[in-house]
Amino acid sequence: MLTITVDAREPDRRTLRPAAEALLAGRLVAFPTETVYGLGALALDPRSAGRIFEAKGRPPDDPLIVHVLPDWDLGLVFAEVTEPIRRLADEHWPGALTIVGPKHPSVPDIVTSGLPTVAVRAPSHPVAVALLELVGVPVAAPSANRFSYVSPTTADHVASDLGDVIDVLVDGGPTPIGIESTIVRVNGEHLTLLRPGSVVIAGIGSDTHAPSSLSPGRLEVHYSPSTPTRALAARSPLRSPGPGVFIGYDDSIPTPDGWQVVSLGDRRDLQSVAHRLYEVLRTADALRVPVMVVEFTGVDGLGAALDDRIHRAAGGQSAY
Repeated sequence: MLTITVDAREPDRRTLRPAAEALLAGRLVAFPTETVYGLGALALDPRSAGRIFEAKGRPPDDPLIVHVLPDWDLGLVFAEVTEPIRRLADEHWPGALTIVGPKHPSVPDIVTSGLPTVAVRAPSHPVAVALLELVGVPVAAPSANRFSYVSPTTADHVASDLGDVIDVLVDGGPTPIGIESTIVRVNGEHLTLLRPGSVVIAGIGSDTHAPSSLSPGRLEVHYSPSTPTRALAARSPLRSPGPGVFIGYDDSIPTPDGWQVVSLGDRRDLQSVAHRLYEVLRTADALRVPVMVVEFTGVDGLGAALDDRIHRAAGGQSAY
């Protein structure tokens, strides 16, 4: 694996060229986005995209997100660039919003898991933008980790998970947001929230009964540590005896003896909490304790996205 280190603020395109050449040759390249690190391959080449599933151990019914630049012709990936798609893109791209809409025939079925829709976003991270400019074509890039494990927010996370199966790793430092993108499905004029994230759009309802295969990141067990993990209601007492790791906030109710306690910080500063969440989950997982308990934020907006990730990390299991 070739590792390339770049300045996240002003990446040198000459330094990034080997990563772009690897992508164009059909190889796998991990790179930072503003959300988490992505594992990239050519989105319109089914053989290249197929390597993502092999490397991650990802099931074929879990579609990929296709990354583009906002000034590209979206007709490359969408069968029809409807007014709602254009409005969402104009208002929130580049950024952490994924739009699900009708797919163009050029998008291989392996990318969309055979669905008639495709998930697309335009990242804002300077490294991702520079890499897409060099490649010049859409890049499929789910999170660069073992399937269903905690998403990577540093290059070290990627190397630990996939260092033996990827070709190039672009190290741009920690990702600034720390959780995956918001996903919105566009069906005609109707918008549906499929996955909450840092982009909060007022007036869009979520569909809790929609099949998990409609978009990435919606499985009941996802973003999950190897250690058995449970979720705890916000500001609730933890009544079980240890040993274990309790992950809460600066104002959490004190835990019983026998628990190691890790704070995600101030729940009033959810951007910092989001930035720390996956790093803390990975660090706690390495302690090899019998159980981890993670407290929900109990806050709306970005808190709903964080609570979604905590719920899935715990596989829907509540603490005692």
